[in-house]
Amino acid sequence: MQAPREDKVASWWRRAYPQISLPVSLPFHLSVTSLRAHESALDPDVHRLYWKYQVKVHGDTDPFVDTNQQPSASSEWATRAPSGWRAKADSVLESEYSHLPSERYERLRSGFRSFYEFLVENPFANNSENGDTVEQQLGTIHQHYRLANGLLIAVGVVDVLPQGLSSVYLFYDPSFSDELVPLGKYSILKEIEWTQCSGLPFYYLGYYIESCQKMRYKAEYKPSQLLCPTTYEWVDADKAVSKLQRESPIKHCCTLADQPLGHAPEADADASLSQIQMDIGQDNAITIDMLTPEGQDIVKPILLEFLSEASPRIATQCMIDLRP
Repeated sequence: MQAPREDKVASWWRRAYPQISLPVSLPFHLSVTSLRAHESALDPDVHRLYWKYQVKVHGDTDPFVDTNQQPSASSEWATRAPSGWRAKADSVLESEYSHLPSERYERLRSGFRSFYEFLVENPFANNSENGDTVEQQLGTIHQHYRLANGLLIAVGVVDVLPQGLSSVYLFYDPSFSDELVPLGKYSILKEIEWTQCSGLPFYYLGYYIESCQKMRYKAEYKPSQLLCPTTYEWVDADKAVSKLQRESPIKHCCTLADQPLGHAPEADADASLSQIQMDIGQDNAITIDMLTPEGQDIVKPILLEFLSEASPRIATQCMIDLRP
């Protein structure tokens, strides 16, 4: 990816951050530093960049602006954070934002809790005492992308798992990404590089939603695969997307595998039907065999449709809600 000319970076800097002096030397270089999510969340630069991104890209309410949005009344949060972290977070918030009017300050604290629950909280213990580098530790990691004198441009959120790296979220300076470097693509390339260097076998980009234009980019990275929702087989992304577009133009969900595993021939359909449980509002679930012939005629088409969509292996583990 070609770096932009320094004069373009300088021009962008003056427009985007007029309050920050332009560095004397401005070589274009994005340094990337990995931090544990809980450590990253204590950096006020991270809070400000997150809110800036959410407001400009997703239209969220700006917690720095006086609005009618009510703060969360809940006082229970960060219950799984490392020991002492909650006190550190409260101290950072008070130090950085307590000068704001009280109502706005409380809204900002509420916004920080939402940020924490969305992109920080995770079930993995901090195992840095084992001598592992941050990249080797399981759990949620924040990658800080900084420019020149330390200006934070983007934060990539990933989950390090035993068998792969899962890309969770990226928030960034929208003007930098629009004018200079497409940060979404750049961060994916850096995460793929991390996956390869760490010896992890898989890189996971999350859900692919054909009907959502913002989610289609995930199929552009090759070679890649999509998980069939009915057979749990991995299918080549190009073939899967083609089948989605061809066979499911409205709901964008269908069996992606050519020969779905577990799909029984029609002769075995009745055997599978008898194992599907239904909830009709009684104390216990029932099966089709427990109904009268008239009742069976009513529900059988519903069960057959569900069976064809979900496969016998999945359908027989589900309960269909037929309550009036």
